[in-house]
Amino acid sequence: MRIAIGAVALTGVVVSAVGAAVFGARAGGSVAAGAAIATGNLWVLARVVAALLPDELAPAEDPGAVAAIFADWQSCSEDMHELVDPIQSQYREFFLVVGARYQGQPVSRCVYIWVDKDFAMYRGWIQGFPKKLGSINMTRLFAAGKATPKLVQGARFGATCTANDRQIARLAITLEHVSQTGPTVNDPPMYNSRHFPAASGTEPDVFELVRAGGRDRDATPIWEGSAELRLYDDTIEDLQAIIAAAGAPPVLFGHSSGGVLSLKTALRGTPQRRLEGEHAA
Repeated sequence: MRIAIGAVALTGVVVSAVGAAVFGARAGGSVAAGAAIATGNLWVLARVVAALLPDELAPAEDPGAVAAIFADWQSCSEDMHELVDPIQSQYREFFLVVGARYQGQPVSRCVYIWVDKDFAMYRGWIQGFPKKLGSINMTRLFAAGKATPKLVQGARFGATCTANDRQIARLAITLEHVSQTGPTVNDPPMYNSRHFPAASGTEPDVFELVRAGGRDRDATPIWEGSAELRLYDDTIEDLQAIIAAAGAPPVLFGHSSGGVLSLKTALRGTPQRRLEGEHAA
């Protein structure tokens, strides 16, 4: 069982689709974001991951790999006004990301996600991330004090996610050393699906594959260590397939990373508009 933890910052978080539509904190704006992130890799049956991919995406080279990510975010629009009104900028998330291929190139896709603020949930829907509300807590880092861990060997961290009064996930980490490899499953560009049902009828108003990304990344050293992750089966979410494939209740992890972190559920079975060309993220 391996996991890693670190911090990352990035700017220019956008989503591009057919017609190069761009979405940010405001219409026409961009988002700068910083986060403390704990990311780990677990392996499940390849067919479980394949069932979460739309027709446009093929399985990854490592088809059963899943990244489980806890993130404590602070995001700002271009004028950075949220820094003096932090209720507008701070939120936490827990999500599961799988690997895939798009036109032969490695990509990633978020298949489940929970967030604790409504503005981040609504922004995620616009960007193709089907976020749900939940309660996420993470061990916090401070510059001084005995009640805070440091990024050193033996430091211990934890994180939890609940939703609808049910436990979703619990993570416990013990740091060992600086990671030499960095992100894996969630490192490639993320391809999500924007899905907005019509007010009537069965044909959705919006159903398209989009690419999310960022620029100007800035990250601290990433620490790696041992960990246990528990995904709970007493939920109303469809996590049972992943739990059954992973085996024993505690499963573990890999490497921490920076990037645009969010998720989505599979939309297999209905034609989607396809991405045309490359759109900078």
